[in-house]
Amino acid sequence: LKFGDVDIVVGSRFIDCGSSEAPKWRERGIKLITGIVKNNGLSLTDAQSGFRAYNRNAIESLILTEDGMGASTEILIKAEDNGLRVAEVPVNISYHENSSSHNPVLHGFDVLLTTVKHLSMRRPLVFYGLPGFLALCVSTIFWVMTIRIFTLSGSISTNIALIALSTTIVGLILMTTAIILWTLISVIRERLHGL
Repeated sequence: LKFGDVDIVVGSRFIDCGSSEAPKWRERGIKLITGIVKNNGLSLTDAQSGFRAYNRNAIESLILTEDGMGASTEILIKAEDNGLRVAEVPVNISYHENSSSHNPVLHGFDVLLTTVKHLSMRRPLVFYGLPGFLALCVSTIFWVMTIRIFTLSGSISTNIALIALSTTIVGLILMTTAIILWTLISVIRERLHGL
C-alpha cells in the first residue's frame, strides 16, 4: 500500500505467519464464505478479516450498498469489479469468550446472503439461467414420462405430472429472472459508461 503496488490490504489469519484462536465452527464459516468469494476470481484466504487498509483510490471508487456485516464481502467483490489490486498480510487474532457483538448465526447468514446477492447480480445468466435451464431439462424428462404412461395405460400419473409441472414453473421463473436481470444490468452499465 505504501509503495502504490496494491489498493487494499487485508489481514489474513490463514496464510503463513498468520494465526487465529477462533473456534472451529467460526473458522469453517469464514472458509466457506472465502471459498465463495474465491470462486468469483479473488485469490484470498480470509474474506472475513476486518483488519484492512485502503488507499485513496479504493475509498473513492468503492460505492457500497450494504450497511451490515455483509459489507466485508461486498467490498472485495466490488474491488474485483473495479480492477483494484488486493493483497494479504499475516495477522494474529485472539478471541475472548463472548467477544462477538453479533449473533454468529445471523452474522453468517447476513454475509452469505449479501455475497450471493452480489454474485447473482454480477452473472445473472449463469446464476439464474443455468439452474433454470437444468430445471426445464428435468421437466422435459418428467413430461415425457407422463405422456408415455398415459399412452400405455390411459391414465395420468399425478405424482409425475406434478413434478413435471412444478419443475417447468421453477425453470421458467428462473429463466425469466435471468433475462430480466441481465437486461437491467446491461442497460445500467451502458448508461453508466455513456455518462
